[in-house]
Amino acid sequence: MNRIKITSLILCAFLGVASMFCVLGHFAYNQIMFPLKFRSEIVVHATINNLSCAFVAGVICAESRFRADVVSNSGALGLMQLMPSTAIWLANRADDSAFAVEDLLKPEVNVKYGCLYLRYLLDKFKDENTTLASYNAGEGNVIKWLSDARYSPDGRTLTTTPFTATNFYVEKVIKCAKVYEKKF
Repeated sequence: MNRIKITSLILCAFLGVASMFCVLGHFAYNQIMFPLKFRSEIVVHATINNLSCAFVAGVICAESRFRADVVSNSGALGLMQLMPSTAIWLANRADDSAFAVEDLLKPEVNVKYGCLYLRYLLDKFKDENTTLASYNAGEGNVIKWLSDARYSPDGRTLTTTPFTATNFYVEKVIKCAKVYEKKF
């Protein structure tokens, strides 16, 4: 064989191996950056609450990166980072006398109450972005921002908030949900 053919064969082999590593690298990146655990819990509780599984997974990814035992500095617990007071309020609304705050570290319980809360907020605000802002910054803040034309041109939906962290959170969940749409 002449040098050109050998060089072409080596180049083709190299490109084939490089291509394989790109595919594997993308897969590994996707698994690391967008993990998906507790699929059955998400499907069950998203379905019960008429929520998109991808939307719920996006919230979980943004809140805890699918770590069930996370406790925030502010005291939020579990996969969907629920505050104990919010979960107690939800349990009372659902007439769940068996609820215990420490159960929020169990994926099934956390996803159940996280989905209940998302459904409540979505029913109240009718818009995913506004719902996510409320999930992150609280209903009181969102109600105040909805009456301010700097944040809400129509009094029903938010286009931005005065909290950079909340704006970033809403964008992050929406981006994550788009990735999770392919996984569900």
